[in-house]
Amino acid sequence: MRLSPPVPLWLQCLLLAVVVGGVFSPVWQFEFLQWDDDIAVTQNELIRGELTPERLVDWFQSDQALRFKPVHWLSGWLLYHQFGLNPRGWHGFNWLLHIAVAVGFFLLLRQVLARWSRPESASWIGGLAWLVAAAWALHPLRVEPVAWVTASTYPMATGWLLLSFALYLRAHPVAGATGGGRGWLVGSWLAAVLAYGTYPVTVTYGLFLVVVDWGALKCIPRWRTPAFWRWVVKLAAFILPAVAALLATVWARYFQVGIFVAAPDLVTVALGDRLLMALASIGALAGRLVWWFDLTPNVPPMEASPHNVLRFFLLAVGVVAMSVASGLSRVRHPGLAVIWVGFIALALPCLGLTERATWPVDRYSYLSHLVLMAGLAVAASQMRRCLPQGWVLGWVGVAGVLVLGLGSWRQLSMWANSSVFFTALTKHPSFGQNVRQDGHVLLLWSRYAAQQSDVDRMNELRVQALATYLHGIRRALDEADFAEAVALMTHIEHHFPATAEMYREKAAWLIELGRLAEAENALAMSLQLKPDDERAIELMTKLREAVNQAETGG
Repeated sequence: MRLSPPVPLWLQCLLLAVVVGGVFSPVWQFEFLQWDDDIAVTQNELIRGELTPERLVDWFQSDQALRFKPVHWLSGWLLYHQFGLNPRGWHGFNWLLHIAVAVGFFLLLRQVLARWSRPESASWIGGLAWLVAAAWALHPLRVEPVAWVTASTYPMATGWLLLSFALYLRAHPVAGATGGGRGWLVGSWLAAVLAYGTYPVTVTYGLFLVVVDWGALKCIPRWRTPAFWRWVVKLAAFILPAVAALLATVWARYFQVGIFVAAPDLVTVALGDRLLMALASIGALAGRLVWWFDLTPNVPPMEASPHNVLRFFLLAVGVVAMSVASGLSRVRHPGLAVIWVGFIALALPCLGLTERATWPVDRYSYLSHLVLMAGLAVAASQMRRCLPQGWVLGWVGVAGVLVLGLGSWRQLSMWANSSVFFTALTKHPSFGQNVRQDGHVLLLWSRYAAQQSDVDRMNELRVQALATYLHGIRRALDEADFAEAVALMTHIEHHFPATAEMYREKAAWLIELGRLAEAENALAMSLQLKPDDERAIELMTKLREAVNQAETGG
């Protein structure tokens, strides 16, 4: 279908770039943050020095960020050797990436709508695609991946996938149209591999293509025909490199932790809890599209506590209900199934199935919301045919874009520098809901104060962090949650000088948990610091009795 918009296409792209770039232009003045920017940039040895074979090998390891992202390390190396540690260059790069993704989404969405819309819709498809792309690009959820240097992985990886999908569609033209061929498919595959190497948030792209082939392109051949096996090979080419990137990430998460805390095992976070949290995460991620207030990167973990279970259950039920509805209507409304299942497919890497899951943070929506916004565009195109006066829908879209742009403008300010950032975190309603997160924020703020040579403020923040951890331990002991008490004490040991009493009490909790070898080590450290501690001696006797019982099976 040939589009003939009243406004030249290049001018539409330029206008979108100007609008998106204007709203996010304050990022050019932002600083690096004491919120992983040190790990990713300012203290990251992977992006310094010469490009040697040894450095290339290091890029393909994942312990620096617990993620497989050699392409992103290459971009960081190039940026560092061009701009050094000047934050303007790094923030400008994020800014340009986001503009490019916004324009790319507009062009792709325009072609998608043209491909599956009626001929009489051609006159307004460009305007609809522009409004939807602008709404996605200006949504306040986009602020975090644009304003935070460390999150540049999201726009970069998404840009590669948009290019891949555009080429994939060119390789599968509509019936009677020219085009197609293996060249487009090879280009699509190369872009997908670059996306996998940028960040593993893209590793389920192959599943998304299966959904598209089934519900949109309808190009899955009959079972056991030669054409079917060619289709299997095509999809395997997209899926296998993603599996390799995923395995590298999982390996690092469990066996090459480096500076990070090890991932919880199934004993700590059971499989059933993980699945429930995953379903709740999908619901929360979809709901954020319309409920984007009180945004914060300091999202507390999805603890399976009594007051959260109802929220988990309601969100999970909503996701299951939507999935059933899309399945039942797949014949009459295949687009609904493609949008919903495609959204879930791209959201899977963000569900924390290998982690202690958290409520979805803003950056998790960057890729998956593209699918939901495309679904809104399709729904709007159908509504446009039913409305006697289509201009009403257009003005509603313009108003929505303005509201979202203003929301992003306001949200941007908290990312300007570390002082403003941490002040905003501690004033947010979510602060105080999770001891680990709160203590972590206070300790990071104290490091920033130390860098600014503000010793008094540094000491004040460290005292607050220690008090936060101790309060959490007392609350955990009141609930007989010895595992949480041990975990919090481990945090204290990592950041503060350990005392004999700290080791002694940790050993007592470890004995209650049956972790006798760890308890023995903790008691040995306690008695080394304070040999005449009577309680430590009593605990050692209790420990030996427990060990003897374990050995004799008593």
